[in-house]
Amino acid sequence: MKESKLKNIIAFSIAVAKFLIITWLLLLFMAGSYSFDDFISIMSIILPAFSVHASVIIRQTVMQRYKKAAEDKEVKSSFLYTTLGMLFFYTISIIGILAYRHEIGPEAMENVKTALGLAETVFGGYLGYAISNLFRIKGEIDID
Repeated sequence: MKESKLKNIIAFSIAVAKFLIITWLLLLFMAGSYSFDDFISIMSIILPAFSVHASVIIRQTVMQRYKKAAEDKEVKSSFLYTTLGMLFFYTISIIGILAYRHEIGPEAMENVKTALGLAETVFGGYLGYAISNLFRIKGEIDID
């Protein structure tokens, strides 16, 4: 698979995953499962990693807007599958954690915050590494 196509797939998948998570959280909030304070608290855990990932992708897109794709290298499909797999498990884990709070009740809020923090750290670390390497600007220092 060409690197430009891979970038599009990864960027689109990250946007869809965060959209699903935020939509799920909004639905639970509207159903009364979360108070406004809980909703804001969860958003403050979920959105920072997405902002970092999105800014790296947007920066690369803006910086490369005039360049021709002369070096559109072939990328191993294992990279795509690993990254999409991590993104899938990240999305499922966050949705599951939010559903756990819905099932258990208000007393589980501290557990939810802790679990969200862990999921963001574990999955966000890999995704951040993959995204920063995939969307780096040519001429910058490689992250190895």
